[in-house]
Amino acid sequence: MMTESGIFDIKDFCLNKKNISLIFKENIFKNHKEICNKYESYNNLKNDVNKSVNKSVNKAVNKAVNKTESDFFIKEKDKLFWMLYIFENDYSNYIMLGKNKYSFEMKEKTKLIKNIKEKKKELKHFKIKITDVEADLLYSKQISVSTFFILLTLKNINFLYFTENLIYQWEGSVNNKTFILKHDKLNNIYINEDKALTSGYFESLKKSRLSVDNLKKPIKGVSYYKVKDLKVMCEKLNINIMKNAKKTFSKKELYEKVIQKIS
Repeated sequence: MMTESGIFDIKDFCLNKKNISLIFKENIFKNHKEICNKYESYNNLKNDVNKSVNKSVNKAVNKAVNKTESDFFIKEKDKLFWMLYIFENDYSNYIMLGKNKYSFEMKEKTKLIKNIKEKKKELKHFKIKITDVEADLLYSKQISVSTFFILLTLKNINFLYFTENLIYQWEGSVNNKTFILKHDKLNNIYINEDKALTSGYFESLKKSRLSVDNLKKPIKGVSYYKVKDLKVMCEKLNINIMKNAKKTFSKKELYEKVIQKIS
């Protein structure tokens, strides 16, 4: 027969309400704060990762937003050639070429070379070597801005080209469309600014950029400029002209700073 004291001993090991509550209290709830802290740390880490990923994604998106649809989806290496084709023929025609783009590109370039030869005299005043343009079209994977400009003149399309520090404009016809080309030199990216050229937009670009009249040779030799001319150029390009508190840089030094800035 079990004694009363024996019953009390057994009760200590039974899964009754009292003992279950005690187990939960001692083995789970005492670690509740630790579990919460770990969960909070995990969430913080996850949020940090998400922020980092979102930052990278947003950077890429912002970069893409600055491009037109045609710029972003040109898969061919010669971006400038195809940007001009799309400018004239629309993006849908570019898509319809399908897998025949390379053969089409070479045929078109051959036609352009023939056109250049026929208009050699008209192109002379641009002070370029026609043979260089022809070679660029035939053998380069990507044509240069200078060659691109010649193609625009052949088609009588006005041209506005600008970088972070330079701006160049050519008007062949007042009534024709203008191709506005932004050149991100840091990343070597060309962007077709698909908008109408207004005088306000042009003036806003000129404020912080050096206007040039030759793409191949943006500025003349050092002897062409006076010191005050170089100081004005430096001011526009946000170049410091002071060597120390009392003395400005020499003419040669100012010229070299301008060259470095626009390169």
